[in-house]
Amino acid sequence: MHEVTYQIDHLTMAGISNQQNDKPIVLALHGWLDNAHSFKPLIPFMQDYHVIALDWAGHGHSGHRPDGMEYLQMDYVDDLNQVIELNDWQSVILLGHSMGGILASIYAAVFPERVSKVVSIDSYGPLSEDEDNTVECIHKGITNRQQARNKVPRPAPEMSLQSLIEKRSVHTELSEENISLLITRSVKPSSEFETVIGAQTQVQWTTDRRLRKPSLVRLTEGQARNIICQIKIDMLVIVAEDGFITKRKYLGKRRDWNSSIKSVSIAGGHHVHMEKPEQISKLICQFLQS
Repeated sequence: MHEVTYQIDHLTMAGISNQQNDKPIVLALHGWLDNAHSFKPLIPFMQDYHVIALDWAGHGHSGHRPDGMEYLQMDYVDDLNQVIELNDWQSVILLGHSMGGILASIYAAVFPERVSKVVSIDSYGPLSEDEDNTVECIHKGITNRQQARNKVPRPAPEMSLQSLIEKRSVHTELSEENISLLITRSVKPSSEFETVIGAQTQVQWTTDRRLRKPSLVRLTEGQARNIICQIKIDMLVIVAEDGFITKRKYLGKRRDWNSSIKSVSIAGGHHVHMEKPEQISKLICQFLQS
């Protein structure tokens, strides 16, 4: 893996690449609070493609948004477009997990001329909110922002890497190895004299705390339907049987919105691509080559 960076408006986007520069480009887009390492187990099985796994703004090694800005869904779509425009990439393949799959589906609907195919792992188009909850959602979001402004800023707490891994393991199906893979790209040593992170190294989170703020407004069901209906390119949705899509129970309805979108169910949890990278890579490559 090789580190890559792209300078866009207001921040630097970072990522990792397998540097198969003469192969078709696959932009791998991770989920909320994850980072580019989410795709590290998968990339070795995709040597027929130039895989570039990006860190979204505020995640991994990418920059944080300037003070006064928030992490809005459509701003991520704008970031993605800036990276694609900056490199003048044509007909890229978008491979997204969770939030990354949501953003990939929005981008494919809005800029179909830039995308050849889309693979979405355990997400099926945008999250949507009942229109009747609009006022409540705005009130909750703005109140949360005001509470954050009123707090005295404090440095990120220090904790050993092993302690963070153990803490995360309570809330995920991921193995300790995969948890460590994700966390090591989202922390830094507490001491400026440390360069290598080990199990007992004292570390601090580098993930932007603003990412945890609730959204002011989500798309309505009608807006989500419009986006999914506008996806005219080939798209595959990989559904984890114990994952997010299954819990949301909207698979059948969204299939009806756009019958051309293919879907396949795989036993596993939300991070099934990290749990079963060889199996998932075969599905992806078969779809891309069909």
